[in-house]
Amino acid sequence: MKKILYLFFFLFYLVFLNHLFYYFHEAFTLKFFPFLREVPQFSIFLHILGISFLSYVLCNMLLYGRFFYVAKVDILE
Repeated sequence: MKKILYLFFFLFYLVFLNHLFYYFHEAFTLKFFPFLREVPQFSIFLHILGISFLSYVLCNMLLYGRFFYVAKVDILE
């Protein structure tokens, strides 16, 4: 049951928040970079970027309990 809830949350997170991410960037690019609207691959790139970023954040939340994880590496070892 817990895995099903995680899966549902993951799918909701990816679909809903990725659309918010996408529309925010659409508005941003329309205002500051209108020439990018003529490139059809740019919207696909935004969707892939949004899914990748949101997946990264979700995995960090589930694994480490925080939004971003920075590994501490001791280079003197």
